[in-house]
Amino acid sequence: MVRLGIDIGLYKTVMYTSKNNGTIVPDDTGAREFPTVVELTLPKRKFGKKASSDNSREIEVRHRNLMSNLHDKDGRMILFMYFKYLNRVLNNTNYISGVLTIPETFGQKERIVLKSLTDSTGLKIEEFITDQTAASANFAVYNFKKIPEYVIVDFGASKTTIGFYKVVENQLIPVSRDVINYGAVQLDNILTELIISKYNLNNSKVIRERIYQSLLSIKKGLNSLEGTNTNIYDENYKRVSINVTREEFLSKADKVLKKMQDFIDKNLKGIKAHIEVVGKNFQNEFVRALMSEYNYNIASKASEVVAIGSALFAGINSQYDMKFKFREILGSDVYLKINNSTELEQVFEKSSLIGDVKQFKLVVNDVVNISIISDKNYCLGDLVINKPDKESEMNINLVVNKFGIPEIKNIELVCDEKTSSYSDYIFNYIDQCSKEELDEINNIESKFDESENNFKKAGEIRNNFETILNSLVDWFIENFYDHPLSNEEKELIYDVSNDYFDLEATGDFEKETSAIKSARDRLEFVTKKLKAIEHVIKDDLDKLREDIREFVKVNSKNTKSVLLLKGIDNKISKMASKLKLSFDSVKDFSIISVKSFKEEIDVLKEKAKVEIEEEKERERKKEEELKIKEAENKKKDENKKKDDKTEVNKDHV
Repeated sequence: MVRLGIDIGLYKTVMYTSKNNGTIVPDDTGAREFPTVVELTLPKRKFGKKASSDNSREIEVRHRNLMSNLHDKDGRMILFMYFKYLNRVLNNTNYISGVLTIPETFGQKERIVLKSLTDSTGLKIEEFITDQTAASANFAVYNFKKIPEYVIVDFGASKTTIGFYKVVENQLIPVSRDVINYGAVQLDNILTELIISKYNLNNSKVIRERIYQSLLSIKKGLNSLEGTNTNIYDENYKRVSINVTREEFLSKADKVLKKMQDFIDKNLKGIKAHIEVVGKNFQNEFVRALMSEYNYNIASKASEVVAIGSALFAGINSQYDMKFKFREILGSDVYLKINNSTELEQVFEKSSLIGDVKQFKLVVNDVVNISIISDKNYCLGDLVINKPDKESEMNINLVVNKFGIPEIKNIELVCDEKTSSYSDYIFNYIDQCSKEELDEINNIESKFDESENNFKKAGEIRNNFETILNSLVDWFIENFYDHPLSNEEKELIYDVSNDYFDLEATGDFEKETSAIKSARDRLEFVTKKLKAIEHVIKDDLDKLREDIREFVKVNSKNTKSVLLLKGIDNKISKMASKLKLSFDSVKDFSIISVKSFKEEIDVLKEKAKVEIEEEKERERKKEEELKIKEAENKKKDENKKKDDKTEVNKDHV
């Protein structure tokens, strides 16, 4: 059963299935990895690689950093649309369920909001795991026996993370993880601001986007050259020649690189375990230099290992008979706050594993309000236990679900050391998307869907009519040379075609329908001519059927060719019943099919005549053989009677 892994990075998205230890799922353009971007253009939105225009108006409605805007209502709407897009891309993969990777920096609030969105979009996501855990799973699949302890260093887009892992009793366990919010984005921002400042450009969305589209070539140049040149266009499409030197960049990036170096040294100094490096930011020569003092291995497909690992994580953990399993940790401390108490009761630690269950005992004699607190500063949910009939001891069982979110597994009443289920309680997550917000987002999505379907249908009917106009004259020549168009009729078709092709494509179904109707009204004579030709063809088909029936009536033997003729009669009948020549159907009709029926009938009739004669000859021979046999039998009977009579006479004597 196929499982799916999705890595939605700040810059790019990569998707893999668990099939064959990792099979790429390309986007709708065939790209292995595609930009994480949504463009709210009308009448049709653009996603991924299609959102790459240099047009200012399109840039203004372009949205990036989709996973970083969960606290913003518009950001949640854009991410919802992107999930819907991914769901359409995944329609033909037949995946059972999927794992979505999340940044190490995601706390309980982000997980809760994200789950609200994935649940509402049709994406079959059953688990969240961090980028780190996904990368470690990819490494472990091939190395868990020979390298049971190792370190993953992930140089990501918005962050750099370091994780320590070990295999314990056939389980891959994250031991500890650390993160610093410095990655490719921060270095890219430094380059962008350097260019804006140096060339006195407007710090606008359009300028930043145009610089962004040149950043890759600038960074590649700085990897090996003292300076690099490129061109961009300002808001007025005036070309600006850009030159950036290594010295300029390093003077601005020094603080960020220093903090990244300190972070690496803090975690890796003295470490003897195997170090595996992943992440596209490691292609940056200045970032690569941060690891110069350490021995490490660079993962193959370094920019794809998170997606591959998440798919393998899902695939292997779904196999019940698989001895090896991957585990994920909660990543945050979780506490309970009872009523208005100032004290917090810890129930989970950062290192608690997904699936862990913890029990909290409480004596209840009134309504109890319990807040579930993450990392001492965020209330992720409220539990209200209603007053029981009498003072009772209760067990509150909490579990870390597959999304890394604590939830109430159940509440038990304890009486005389026996437990029974208690259901009179309410639990709500505070920051999950409300039904009202999700309804609003779905309504907006539906309006875009309607617009895009309108646009698609408009394009389809326009393309179809253009094909008809392009081939109409040739179609008459090829199929109905005995019903030719006059020169005036041909000229009118050409005039109408030229006028129609001069019309700008609107992308609006109603407008395109109206334009096509106007063109067809001018070609009314074609409709009449087609209707007349249809009657002629149907008459010809009826004659063919009559020819077959007359032949079969005279030659009633069911030979192979006669049966084939009856089959052709059926086919002609169906063709005649469906034949309707019009603008919409003319391109699909060919007179050759009618002529081929005539030719096939003539051939089969000749074959049938031969087969019938052969059949008659066989019957004659059979009849002669039968007569001979009857004569022989008659003679035998006569001889037997004679013999019997002779025997009787002998007895009498």
